[in-house]
Amino acid sequence: MADPIADPQQSGPDGYPQALSAFAGKLRDLRIACGKPTLRAVEKAAPSSRPLSASAVSEALAGKRLPRLDFLIALVQTLHELEDGRPAGRDDPRVKQWRTRWQEVELARVNARPEPLPRSRPEPDTVGPPASPEGFAARQPALAVPQWATPPRVWERLMDAHTGTVWSVAFSPDGRLLASAGGDGTVRLWDPATGKAHGRPLIGLTDGVYSVAFSPDGCLVAAGGHGAVRLWVPATGQPHAQLAGHTGAVRSVAFSPDGRLLATAGHDATVRLWDPATGRPHGQPLAGHTGSVWSVAFSPDGRLLATAGHGTVRLWDSATGKAHGQLTGYTGSVWSVAFSPDGRLLATAGHGTVRLWDPTTGLPHGEPLTGHTGGVMSVAFSPGGRRLASTGDDGTVRLWDPATGKAHGQLTGHTGVLYSVAFSPDGRWLATAGEDSTVRMREVSDVVPEPEVIAPLPEQSPPHPDLTALQKERDELAHRIAVLDAAAKAAETRIEALVSTIYARLPSEGLPLTGSAGHILSVTFSPDGRLLAGAGIDGGVRLWDPATGHPHGEPLTGHTSSVQAMAFSPDGRLLAAAGVDGEVRLWDPATGHPHSEPLWSRRSGTVEALAFSPDGRLLAAAGHDGAVRLWDPATSQLNGRPLTGQGPGVRAVAFSPDGHLLAAAGLAGAVWLWDPATGQPHGQPLNSATGTVGSVMFSPNGRLLAAAGENGMVRLWDLATGRPHGQPLTDSTSRVYSVAFSPDGRLLATASGDGTIRLWDVATGRLHSVPLTGHVGQLWSVAFSPDGRLLATAGEDHTVRLWPAPSAA
Repeated sequence: MADPIADPQQSGPDGYPQALSAFAGKLRDLRIACGKPTLRAVEKAAPSSRPLSASAVSEALAGKRLPRLDFLIALVQTLHELEDGRPAGRDDPRVKQWRTRWQEVELARVNARPEPLPRSRPEPDTVGPPASPEGFAARQPALAVPQWATPPRVWERLMDAHTGTVWSVAFSPDGRLLASAGGDGTVRLWDPATGKAHGRPLIGLTDGVYSVAFSPDGCLVAAGGHGAVRLWVPATGQPHAQLAGHTGAVRSVAFSPDGRLLATAGHDATVRLWDPATGRPHGQPLAGHTGSVWSVAFSPDGRLLATAGHGTVRLWDSATGKAHGQLTGYTGSVWSVAFSPDGRLLATAGHGTVRLWDPTTGLPHGEPLTGHTGGVMSVAFSPGGRRLASTGDDGTVRLWDPATGKAHGQLTGHTGVLYSVAFSPDGRWLATAGEDSTVRMREVSDVVPEPEVIAPLPEQSPPHPDLTALQKERDELAHRIAVLDAAAKAAETRIEALVSTIYARLPSEGLPLTGSAGHILSVTFSPDGRLLAGAGIDGGVRLWDPATGHPHGEPLTGHTSSVQAMAFSPDGRLLAAAGVDGEVRLWDPATGHPHSEPLWSRRSGTVEALAFSPDGRLLAAAGHDGAVRLWDPATSQLNGRPLTGQGPGVRAVAFSPDGHLLAAAGLAGAVWLWDPATGQPHGQPLNSATGTVGSVMFSPNGRLLAAAGENGMVRLWDLATGRPHGQPLTDSTSRVYSVAFSPDGRLLATASGDGTIRLWDVATGRLHSVPLTGHVGQLWSVAFSPDGRLLATAGEDHTVRLWPAPSAA
């Protein structure tokens, strides 16, 4: 007999009980494997965020009922922590397997629900169209296709999203993320393709989050809570800004189509406009509502803003903030507003009805759409504008044809009030959320033609492909692609302008980044410039998002002493770090997980320098024993014999841009050049006469090599001749610890013991500008961002700072 858990689709009334029994048995096995703690011990060790009562744990182990997913996850985490004393994260494989098991049993439970008894009239969620609302009877066809029965369960995805009511859902513009806002005070991101959580919950709002929206370029997500609005960067999960001004709960947030404005509204009867880039208010609050404002929406061209409150919908000129008109007709609150994609219709939702309006004239468009048995809480148009979805107190989703007012059936599955509905950007999925703490996604493709009334073909007409319809669909798709392409280009321009604005506003003394601890000995940017890594004497490696200045994930730990050197692989998929403990560790910066076991034995002593070859096939590491070792990062094996001869204490290594040369230098005061392919020396050592060489770097074109010494001088070498290039660069008697060429090779930055950063004109050998000051104490490291617009520095004052890099022009 098949394992009931592994076969949740099996039919029959016994399918779910068998699956639940097997599930509970595995849960009991887990308890035994974890030392069989008492129920009271489990209750005491449970996290405060998700208590586990002894009685509830007993019921779960006995298989009396399927526990909620958040309860199960907390139980599994607690059992593992009681076993080995280490917390088990939600992404721990030991925990993730239980999430999969729960989903399988839940599917068996859903499949075991009894089908409704046949009735004299077909139900909307089984077969056939729903009963027509009064006023639409004359429009019913004599022959119709069965419309919008509940999609097969295989087309449905269920996310047990929050520990309380889910108030709002929104898709990202590219459809790759789905955000949900809940009564537990969090915003959660999901992968619609898999139904799995994407990153950690976004926190910062308390007492419930009521609305969520993505910016048109997808770079920001906004959410409204009690008295505040927060913005995050969804790619990193880091906060972007907090907007303060509302005095009550914020019930709705919406970005303008160009992303330059964010509208918010709530219980304080005001509507506020903000600049999401800066977090500052845009003009004065829009006043006119006499009670709570429940919903806001911009027209597709961004010229109008619709707001819904008690009994009225108001229209505003978004540019001036002046009132544009008012729609009346409801006797109670209007909970939701939405513009059609072409801007010709405005849908509103209130008590029992959905109404359509012409926003240009302010007049109703057709009769009210009726069918819900209580309040209608949310409305949304499909991207093509051919469907309108509504949700309400009755726990159903109803689909309408906005052009004709015809009902296209209803979808069920939730329990309790449904507060939010959203179509995916491609129109394929419909997401809904509400009182039952879940988010459901159903496939309701907007790409294929809508269900239409089919008139019988004349008998003499032979069947043939409708080429006109195909051509029309082709033209619509081509138009949609053109619109998306234009939107992508506009977003790129907007992002570029936003980044330039942010960089221009960096303080003259540099922007200190939070999260560092102790002296920071090394900083480096990822190849795409999206991450900045810093490491120091506390043994941790920290990552920041340079665009926001906020930490990216948790510190990478594993080293037992200070980290002296770091390097990203050319493709950015690996981050190497090494230090006093003599180990070279490789990390996946995207996940923060180790990539392999440490590469180097402790017997070799401190590792002070690391560098990847331009093709990423070699990693050079050097340190106190004077040898340079070349490793294959793919296999964690040494590549050839160590390169020796440069004396003890190698402090710096660097590959040339073409990968044909490897430079190494240290206590001996000279720079050795090697052919990494053969392991043989390349020419004679370059005698820098600068004392100990602590940093070397090739120019981007590979023609020059910079070497920094302890006597405050930096020498440039012409690699074609092996001779010095111009006079030494010197403006200080303090030791120079680090050098970095700008990506265009025109500038050279130096970090020195006097706490200053100096920028040199490589062509003339002169200072390009006055030294940059802001650090206190010695500077250990300097790096240019890949686009050349930022400088990162680090030193003994425990800070990493970002500076706007000056132009070489």
